[in-house]
Amino acid sequence: MADPNPSLLAYPEFPEPITAAILNQLFTPRPEEIRWVWRISSSSEARLGLLCLLKTFPILGRFPAPEDIPGLIVEYIAGRAGLAGLTLAMYPKRTRARHRSEIRRHLGIHRWGAPLNLSPSRSLSASWRVGPICLT
Repeated sequence: MADPNPSLLAYPEFPEPITAAILNQLFTPRPEEIRWVWRISSSSEARLGLLCLLKTFPILGRFPAPEDIPGLIVEYIAGRAGLAGLTLAMYPKRTRARHRSEIRRHLGIHRWGAPLNLSPSRSLSASWRVGPICLT
């Protein structure tokens, strides 16, 4: 078994160095992710931002600011999603807030302290099957 990457422990950060293998393994958007992004957002810049947050959130456990996502990762995701040449410079703050909610919903993640809205008709065992909890 390989030793874990220290940059992914305790308080996760982006892997260093960012190699082709890491880009391929961690940041390649799956076809269903691209379809979902196209349904959720209409502008190219917003689609790139949504896809970058979708791919980075599971690695970091939080949503990074667009300027904190390494350019190499943004370029890679953009190229794989047919959005080559775009950057996150025009990714609006209000849109980012909506996208964070959409990603949490898509991944089944509930904010810490958020009500779970469980139906009284659900069994106790079913009510315990909820997704991970996000602190951001």
